[in-house]
Amino acid sequence: MSLTDSDEVIEKKPFPIYLFNFPEGAIANIYFGSKVEAGTKERIKNKFKSDECFKKIKLYQARLADSSYEILFEEEKL
Repeated sequence: MSLTDSDEVIEKKPFPIYLFNFPEGAIANIYFGSKVEAGTKERIKNKFKSDECFKKIKLYQARLADSSYEILFEEEKL
């Protein structure tokens, strides 16, 4: 597969963004970083709520541990 096989191209400087469709069920989990903006996270969650084939996806929110050098992931509801 090459970039010319992409389903959509977004012309963006300095480089275009090539988008490809993927099969239903290819995404099992989504991990949000500890610094994700609330608006970005809500847009993603709303997109997945609106499509029945994405209802099985599990969402996780990262947060930094208080007393150790760890990143903890807590499951969230869609």
